[in-house]
Amino acid sequence: MPDYEVSGMISKKEIAVIAFASAVLGLLIYGSNLFNLSVPIEGDVRAHIFKIDILHNALTQGSWPQWSTYLYNGFPVFQYYPPGFYFIGALLTYVTGYAVISYKLLLFLTLMTNGFVAYYFARRFLKLKFYLAFLCLVAYQTSTPLLVNYIYGAAPNLLAWSLSVIFLAFYLRNVMEGNTGRLSAVVIPALVFGISVLIHPFPALFNILAVFVFHAIWIARNEDRKHAVKTQLTYFAAVFGIGALLSTHYWLPFMITRDYVSPIHTANEDFWGSGIPFLIILAVTSLAVGIIIRLKVIKDFKLDLIIAYTLLSAALGFGLSRLAPFGLGDLIHEFRFASMAMPLFSILLIAFSLNAIPSNLGGRKIAAASIAVCLILITSVFPATYTWNKSHLDRLFSYTENYSQPEYEEILELATESRLITPPELGSLCEGDSPVTFGWHYNVESVNGPYNQGDPNFFQYTVHLEWEERWLYYEFTRENLMQEGAAGYIFVRCPRELTADTNGMTLIADNSYGQLWQMDESIDRAVSVSPILLDVQDAETVTEFFNIILPDGYKMVFTDINEVDNKLEQQFRYVMTDDES
Repeated sequence: MPDYEVSGMISKKEIAVIAFASAVLGLLIYGSNLFNLSVPIEGDVRAHIFKIDILHNALTQGSWPQWSTYLYNGFPVFQYYPPGFYFIGALLTYVTGYAVISYKLLLFLTLMTNGFVAYYFARRFLKLKFYLAFLCLVAYQTSTPLLVNYIYGAAPNLLAWSLSVIFLAFYLRNVMEGNTGRLSAVVIPALVFGISVLIHPFPALFNILAVFVFHAIWIARNEDRKHAVKTQLTYFAAVFGIGALLSTHYWLPFMITRDYVSPIHTANEDFWGSGIPFLIILAVTSLAVGIIIRLKVIKDFKLDLIIAYTLLSAALGFGLSRLAPFGLGDLIHEFRFASMAMPLFSILLIAFSLNAIPSNLGGRKIAAASIAVCLILITSVFPATYTWNKSHLDRLFSYTENYSQPEYEEILELATESRLITPPELGSLCEGDSPVTFGWHYNVESVNGPYNQGDPNFFQYTVHLEWEERWLYYEFTRENLMQEGAAGYIFVRCPRELTADTNGMTLIADNSYGQLWQMDESIDRAVSVSPILLDVQDAETVTEFFNIILPDGYKMVFTDINEVDNKLEQQFRYVMTDDES
């Protein structure tokens, strides 16, 4: 197969134009909130700000955080989550002075980078004209499925995805141009791959699959397959070997202890159920355009590759990711592939197909303008318009500064003797100014906090607490959970209120930020719960029934009255009988 000329250079003028365009689009999202202390209200922002803060504090003291007691029952900070994003954020904090600003700056730069890589891949690898590559930038950076990830605070994944696209452009170009023998051709993509792994593993998994697909198509079209296999296998091993070596200190401990990680696989409807039809429309439209161009106009390797990547993205985004080896399928959000990879390659496929139409065909400019308008409508306008209210897309522009008010400090300064529970609904756990975000500044340890794979001995409990909030509504189950979590306090965000059943609880703070309830019973920081005396005919059936409806792994402590000495019966705080009489 002849050498394939892939790329030309991008001029400095182009770089300036696309940087300006990406910045303008980013400012439309972040605007005046970029440099103030307001916190994005939604998503995993609480986890990211907390970790940037913790790492910055540790680096200032000349150390590296191994274990934190401020969340859960203590957790290894970077055992199961890569440190790259937080390390960059911690370094930025030395400049900005605040982890909040560093996080927002990183998010802003990531949004710019997402647009840039769409342009870079289109211009440098696919060799599209400037206006088509620029169209890819605008269509992708403003695409609603991509922006939904910003609402959910998927910042590390978004940044690593940008690096992954750059990696693909480098890697594919080197193989296709026959430059695999140069040292720089190995080191640069290996370095980019290693850094992306240290920021987030999901895009790295996509890269591995994408490279396999590339080699399969390339070798299938190559006449000298034996030589191609030998050359490319060596290059593959060198690039991924060096990249893996650079990130060993993260992925190796993770793989060794992955059996202790709680499953977090979620389907698309859990993130953006109302937007799934638009993702499907975009993918189907792009594939239809690409296949028609391939059948009627041109048979091109790059066209085949982008069609394959669109199909791969769709497959991973709609179920294939669940089949990832080594149990990794249980740890993947398939929505990340459906909303990041699929729109990008769908947009690139449409642009490349348009570029392949011969210039001597009439109406090409009209077709280009029409497709450009349709592309923006399909990726940005229509999905945003039709899912705005259903998916609460306004949260992308929602910020809060409540954590900087005296009321926040008043509550947290009282919650220092034992752990604090912040319920997901009653306590607005997932909002950016949640007590779990900045509580460590007040030495407040939280039972639940940023959704994090990290504590194999305690995490399952915190998940139940976060998603089974109803158990806090009743005195006996509330005490059970609080004692097991060594929690003496429950935070309730204003204007919400704790239920009428507040027996055993005392309100010790009530202000415009929220309420702080303290449990009257002393906390032993151990599994010490109030047993329930069963005065029923069939104690075994009652015990089994109630423990079936409890979260998996939890048991209410029931004691059969027939097995208790008469003198001890008065010591039971709760008694369950067959009827009220």
